[in-house]
Amino acid sequence: MTARRWHVRRSVLRSGSLWLAALGAMMIVAATASCRRAGPAASEPPSNAPGPRLAVLAPGLASTIRYLGRADTMVARHGFDAWSPASIAVGGDQAGIDYEVLLRVAPTHVLLQWGERALPERLVELAASQGWQVRSFPLLTLDQVAKAADEVRDSVLAPSMSAESAAKMPRLSEELAAALTPRPERAAAGRVLLLAAVSPPAALGPGSYHHDMLLRLGGTSAAADLGAYASLDVEDVIARAPGAIVLILPRAAGGAVSETPSDRRAMEALGPLALETIPAVRAGRVVLIDDSEGLVPGPGLLRVARELSAALDAWSTTAPEGAPR
Repeated sequence: MTARRWHVRRSVLRSGSLWLAALGAMMIVAATASCRRAGPAASEPPSNAPGPRLAVLAPGLASTIRYLGRADTMVARHGFDAWSPASIAVGGDQAGIDYEVLLRVAPTHVLLQWGERALPERLVELAASQGWQVRSFPLLTLDQVAKAADEVRDSVLAPSMSAESAAKMPRLSEELAAALTPRPERAAAGRVLLLAAVSPPAALGPGSYHHDMLLRLGGTSAAADLGAYASLDVEDVIARAPGAIVLILPRAAGGAVSETPSDRRAMEALGPLALETIPAVRAGRVVLIDDSEGLVPGPGLLRVARELSAALDAWSTTAPEGAPR
């Protein structure tokens, strides 16, 4: 192995901004494939209904609102949010914020994932004149995703609800912590390779939500030396000899769950990696996680964590022959 020259074309996205760029690109592809990107006109003019009116300009935060059961509060969405109702007006996308839409739908809150950049001057001005509350949430890590969900729950939604109704909303930090309970015996699954694409292969390594999940659950990574999103080739995957492979390949938003047996779908999804020379393939230790929000920084990651946990438990007997430990 030491004599082998690795041909890892590392889009080694070690910084948060670069990881977000890669994640954003994957989300855009998924949203475009769903054919649900709506035009700017959709929502009705503001009503006098009490409670918050949310312009949610980040798909992950919109996922949080739906997880909390309050999609009814949304009056504007991000252009690549293909999961929220298409009737909700598009208030912006990667190109910028549509201020005309925001003025028309009259939100009480504007929720964004703006990073460390200064908020747009126009947004700040309009927020001051219109009385909008603007909140930007970092969503670079699992902990940040959970914290943002809890803050939206407690400080944006709960104040307008009865104590009884507010108490019924789930708390993502608690559910995620329960889903990520570690078990040392999961290391017996061998080295697990997480892939977000197969042609060419794209590994999810340190700095990605999914790699963090794997380690928290007690699994062992086959991509610990890579970045958050690393482009490989087939030879790289063969040389890494993973004992198990997890494919995180989201289906289109709104797409039906296939009735094909999961193990068959997983093997079919391997594409050029369906090679007996890879221990995971030879042992049939390949899982497909196709949750439509599996790459969105929101509560969809909770479902991914549960599926990943179940896979590791199923593999936690002995590692397949020929797989490095």
